[in-house]
Amino acid sequence: MHETSIEFAPDIDEFQESGLTPVASSKVLPYRVKESPIQMECVLENMLTFGEGPGLSNLVIGRVVKIHIEEY
Repeated sequence: MHETSIEFAPDIDEFQESGLTPVASSKVLPYRVKESPIQMECVLENMLTFGEGPGLSNLVIGRVVKIHIEEY
């Protein structure tokens, strides 16, 4: 979890840095994480911003368009 919470520069491949495997999504452009047993493809519905300066926070509201669940 620590490796995936780092804010990388836009030109850095986060999958390569974290050692995780990208998997193509079927409904959205961003990749999914192969190692995750449950993956949700989402589209942005709204983003609300609260606070200012270092206390700035965002509430992201998304709509799930597809769910992938690994079968055991």
